[in-house]
Amino acid sequence: MMTGLWEWTAGWRASAVVGFLASQAVFSAILFAAVLPLTRICGRRCRLLAMGLWTLVFVRLLLPAGLSSPYSGRMLIESALNRPHGNAVFISAPEREVPAGATRKTAGFTASDGLDSGNGAGGRVHTVLFCAWLSGVLAAGAVYAKRLKKYERIARGAESCGDVRFLEILETWRRRFHIRRPVRLAFGPCRISPFTVGVLRPVIVLPGCMRRSDPERTIEPVIAHEMAHVRHWDDLWIRLQNLVQIAYFFNPVVWLAGRQVHQLREESRDASVLSKRSMPGGLYGNALLETIRMRLEPSDDLVLLPSFADEKTRLIRRLKNIQSPAFSGRGRTAFSIAVLAVFAMLALPMARLTDAAAVAGIRLDPPVPGGVLNLQCGRDWDGNGWYDHRGVDIGRGGKPCTVLAAAGGRVVSCGTDEIFPQFREVTISHGNGWHTRYLHLQCLSVQPGVTVEKGQALGTAPHCLHFEVLKDGAVRDPEPLLTLPKRLTRPVVKS
Repeated sequence: MMTGLWEWTAGWRASAVVGFLASQAVFSAILFAAVLPLTRICGRRCRLLAMGLWTLVFVRLLLPAGLSSPYSGRMLIESALNRPHGNAVFISAPEREVPAGATRKTAGFTASDGLDSGNGAGGRVHTVLFCAWLSGVLAAGAVYAKRLKKYERIARGAESCGDVRFLEILETWRRRFHIRRPVRLAFGPCRISPFTVGVLRPVIVLPGCMRRSDPERTIEPVIAHEMAHVRHWDDLWIRLQNLVQIAYFFNPVVWLAGRQVHQLREESRDASVLSKRSMPGGLYGNALLETIRMRLEPSDDLVLLPSFADEKTRLIRRLKNIQSPAFSGRGRTAFSIAVLAVFAMLALPMARLTDAAAVAGIRLDPPVPGGVLNLQCGRDWDGNGWYDHRGVDIGRGGKPCTVLAAAGGRVVSCGTDEIFPQFREVTISHGNGWHTRYLHLQCLSVQPGVTVEKGQALGTAPHCLHFEVLKDGAVRDPEPLLTLPKRLTRPVVKS
């Protein structure tokens, strides 16, 4: 029994992670398909908007997979098409009708028939996929940490700049960008590309071959660009971006979106420097070309740090933008933020709405005052085998509790508890196909045919209440409809 329970727990965790990653991969692909044409329309005139749209792809990957909203694009489309939606417990198969006299182990969820998480072939596949994902995350994380430490080691060993001319340029751009953090300027190996590392105490590392470069023609554009990165805290954002890319290393959408964000970030920092109107675009572009002529070491595959140099294909695009820069005024910035807010509200909540109250107009109150959720709705292991727990268990630490009607309606039946014959059960119809069932009761205070109000006492439960919700005879998960604290005795499998 303990072996089966352990396998179930391990499989449940693997299934939860694999299911979450699969859902996020699908959602990010949908969002990518929507963002790609929009960014092409934006062009370089709305660079802030384009960068924000690509950033939303990363934001989507950090949000709960079940995030939903009645105002999301999905819900608006389904409403326009008049498609039914609700809070089905499983989504991989249609819901099954629940006969009135069905027993606990026969009125099950359809999706669990072909997918036993943690038990059987489906659970083993999930476990293998989880182990493969975890191995990939550890490998990618190790590579990232090794490369990051390499640059941090270079920054620590770099020789601090003592040239007054260079330090005056650094201080000038620190004031122009209103940077309060201390910034250190240093020279590293001769062939390393310029880069910035450090969030709170940033260090700008220039290649040693730039020591004898012209301060105005070569050094100032490089320092100005790196200070723009410091101004916008890019080292912090790049680190967060890399963590998301590591977690979703298997998803090509993440890498494609990451390249777009990196390109737009560099273009935006170029625009930030030129917007100060203290440096001609030609001078700035020539400094960018000079870094190519120096044949500095190319950056790693992972975008580790903010840097002035870049891949040649991206440099060409940056040079074109530098020749005819487009600056974002306050009006364009406000417009971009407003569009991003609306797009985020429509696009980020991609799950089907799970609030039946918003869908069907039914409002449920907790049926046990002061009760906590002990067991969720789903596939459960009772020590002897699997069974379908069609509702939720609500109790007060094993103490007797009064059971109230979760919503107003008409009592349609009062009978013997189908699970424990020594107890009673009550079924209430709330109209529009909604029913609630209350099991494990004693001392009923209602009878069939009477109308009850929300919060009216139905009886008492000696230990806990088993509460079920049905819509047109199909089982629905009551948990999204109730606001209850959780004190789970054990997890169940939810797909």
